[in-house]
Amino acid sequence: MLIFHITGFATENQVLEALRRYTQRRLYVVKALCYLYADIQNLPDVRVDVIELVLEGMKAFPLALGIQMAATACLYNLTKGSLSNKIHPNWLRKIVECTLLSMENFPNQLQLQKNALLTLCSDRMLQDVSFNRYHCAELVMNSLMAFDDPAMNRMSVAICSILAARISTVETSNLGAKTDYMNRLLDIVKTKKEQGDIDIMMKFTLSALWNLTDESPKTCGVFLHLGGLQLFHSVLVKFAGESAVETKVLGLMNNIAEVSHLREHLMKDNFITALRSFNPFYPLFQCFKAYQVQLWAAWAVHHVCLKNPKRYCRMLVEECGVEILRSLLKTPGLHSAVTHLCNEILQFVKEEFPNV
Repeated sequence: MLIFHITGFATENQVLEALRRYTQRRLYVVKALCYLYADIQNLPDVRVDVIELVLEGMKAFPLALGIQMAATACLYNLTKGSLSNKIHPNWLRKIVECTLLSMENFPNQLQLQKNALLTLCSDRMLQDVSFNRYHCAELVMNSLMAFDDPAMNRMSVAICSILAARISTVETSNLGAKTDYMNRLLDIVKTKKEQGDIDIMMKFTLSALWNLTDESPKTCGVFLHLGGLQLFHSVLVKFAGESAVETKVLGLMNNIAEVSHLREHLMKDNFITALRSFNPFYPLFQCFKAYQVQLWAAWAVHHVCLKNPKRYCRMLVEECGVEILRSLLKTPGLHSAVTHLCNEILQFVKEEFPNV
């Protein structure tokens, strides 16, 4: 009995058969992928068979824009939402690799780049799959540089903030030390500050900068050279009391405080007095791996308490900061400079509030 396999575009089976049969016929592949995209808008379950056919088309014609455009759109529909959680990491790795190649080959195609970002912007993709994260971060930052599309930019900074915490220290330095990249991220922060907007993009951008400067003196230097400290001071003033902002800003200051030759940049009156609460500093006292961070936090509190004891000693008492400092002083091996400053702070408090 003869079995006939019919290719065409009337049904999903015909479309998939066309992709199987005509792998080397560019016009057939692009048309089949366009029809396939319409057929897989709301898949109830994972379709690895379809993923395999889409990837074969991408690999066969890496420089055919029409195929790559349709294929990247299909890959998003095949992996979006909870679907990616049910797909084996090996298949996800192949999806990411083909997506990155497409981004690399067509850096100026907005819709293709958006398709790629939609696929990549997933915790499952970015954290559970093995691929060249540094290369991905570069491509994503290039996309951020090339387009001024709000949705794309939001995805780009979200991806970058996650990847920056997942790549090596050397790679982080190489990425963050690129002046164009740093300028773009700082421009986003500046724009959001001027708009008075603490949206998800602002939070992701601050997180990206925090992660990029972590254990990276080179990136910290670029940040300072481009006026990042002055910008972050104005951010603290604008969003005073907003813990989501203050935590990230102070986290980045932490990173600078760990770099001995850059620490002097932080010893500025206006930066410290911009804070209306010591709450962002208290977690820094628990950073025992780097006493410099504790030292900077102690210096900041000491500095304002010395200049305006009435205001800041009261703040320290009301926020239970006195108990935090007393507990810190009981820590074995606490650095002598930190001990000295904390004792002086407590003395300031005692002079203002003898019964505390």
